[in-house]
Amino acid sequence: MHEPTYRQALQQTWYLVWHNKLLWILGVCSAFLGQWGLSDLVGQVNLMITSDYSGPFSLINNWRALLTIPINSVAAVFLTLWLVGIVLLIGLTVVFVAVVSRSALIAITAAWFQSKTRLSLTVAWHIGVKRFWTVLALIVINKILQLAIVVSLGGVFWLANLDNLVHIIGLVVFSILALFIALMFEAAAIYACGYAVVEQNHFLRAVRRGFYLFSKHILVSLETGLLLFFLNLLLVGAVVVGSFFIFIPSFLMWLVAGLSGVSILFNIGMILGLTLFVLLVVILGGFFNAFTTSAWTYLFMKMHHEGVVARLAHYAKRLISRG
Repeated sequence: MHEPTYRQALQQTWYLVWHNKLLWILGVCSAFLGQWGLSDLVGQVNLMITSDYSGPFSLINNWRALLTIPINSVAAVFLTLWLVGIVLLIGLTVVFVAVVSRSALIAITAAWFQSKTRLSLTVAWHIGVKRFWTVLALIVINKILQLAIVVSLGGVFWLANLDNLVHIIGLVVFSILALFIALMFEAAAIYACGYAVVEQNHFLRAVRRGFYLFSKHILVSLETGLLLFFLNLLLVGAVVVGSFFIFIPSFLMWLVAGLSGVSILFNIGMILGLTLFVLLVVILGGFFNAFTTSAWTYLFMKMHHEGVVARLAHYAKRLISRG
């Protein structure tokens, strides 16, 4: 049986996402859930390490400080509750749309990779709504586990003495182990979502099959996570380069404002630049989110139905055969 390569996976995913702009919209809507893979985890760890981190209990202390803010009147209480209710309603709506969009994205890409069938948005959205609670539970549990890993890494970095060689070696070993465990949970959650959406499996069965599929394709999952992480770095570079060209009209307006003394041109240039920058981030983010989800779905379909050999194992096999 011919086994797909990563080049084929990227080509197939690129073709699908580039020629189906609807997937970009679903990618934007599901962006609230973050990107599948190592990108979000590495970003969270970096943020925690580079920020003023004071241990795992700092979050609890911050929440305790918020709860001690005095409320002086009944009107303020009702206003606060009203605002909290609105925020919760908006948050629940965003979560619902994001989860259903990701499920619909999985359904559409799975149908295309399996039989080249273009699943309509109505059908895909219905599948997403039907599998909402299962996919939400998988995402929430995965996020909790990822947060535990991030907090643990942050605590280790906070306690480690970087002047001690033993501490540094232990920190490196613990970081590699933590990243592997994080990717294991992430990949298992991705595959479990695939089973939940594509095969309509219930929560426990999807989790079991997700971990089993990961155990059979550990190297493939690691290589895919690293590959998409480096592609994410390229995306960041594209945003940086694109932002330079995006702000050229604003720079021209600011130059004219400085020469003519018309200060309103400075404000117009600022608004124009920020608007174009937001559009750039939304479009690229939506495309890459759809691309990432589609790539994992492609590999899930191939692993589940055919099997995928890791490139490292493939090269090792070739070397052994030559020897």
